[in-house]
Amino acid sequence: MEFALDLILICHSYGEKLEMLKEKRRGLRNLDIIEKDILVERIKKLSVFEAHRFYVKEVRNLILLAKSKIGVEIIKHRKKLIYRVQFHPEIKMEENQGIQIPTNFLNLRKTM
Repeated sequence: MEFALDLILICHSYGEKLEMLKEKRRGLRNLDIIEKDILVERIKKLSVFEAHRFYVKEVRNLILLAKSKIGVEIIKHRKKLIYRVQFHPEIKMEENQGIQIPTNFLNLRKTM
């Protein structure tokens, strides 16, 4: 099982198309949860801090868990216990519920 903060590398490794933003995105972003999963449990509204230049618009080979206006934000592998996020859940801000994601991941590890 793996958890890392860089969605771009895992998407590239599994054949997803990467795109470059016109300028680096930095700041708070609202996400839409697309598919229920233990990683996004107990999260009603997901606002997270992002700082990146590349993005993935859509996924075909991986499961999309959450997205923003820019693109893919949380994915997981279809068969392996691999998750990736495109933002920084460890940065705690008033509106940021992303900090719940590492906790959810640790809870997932406990069930194994």
